[in-house]
Amino acid sequence: MTWVACRSRSRRPWVSDYVNRAKVAVEKSDLPKAKEILQIVLKVDTQHSVAKELMMEVQQRMQRQQRGEQIKQLRSHAEEAMSQKSYEDALAYAEQALTLDKTNPELINLREIARRDVSPAQGENSQRTAISRRLISSGLVLSRVRACSA
Repeated sequence: MTWVACRSRSRRPWVSDYVNRAKVAVEKSDLPKAKEILQIVLKVDTQHSVAKELMMEVQQRMQRQQRGEQIKQLRSHAEEAMSQKSYEDALAYAEQALTLDKTNPELINLREIARRDVSPAQGENSQRTAISRRLISSGLVLSRVRACSA
């Protein structure tokens, strides 16, 4: 038996133990710990099929968790913007969240509410702008009239 074969056999119990620890960590949803353990295993045995499969599963679950957390934050920002009547911001947050989860009915509903509320708010803003422009122009006219009559 060669030195490499001996070394490989002596590692097997240790590697199997670590893979089992990683499985337990996954079952407990301690994904960072599972990833850390699997990285050690894969440094020692890059071809360990169970460790590779488990690592893929861990990475996918971690990505889903991160996406879920991003969605949760975006939804919270959208709801906060809605409560402050900042409908355009709320719509932007809702649409950004929907890029991560296109079929989420709560996000779709939030986007529709924000869309509905953006239109009247834009109408109010444009009315205010028009009134402000009229007041400014009428103020200019009045000041010119006063200047001419003085």
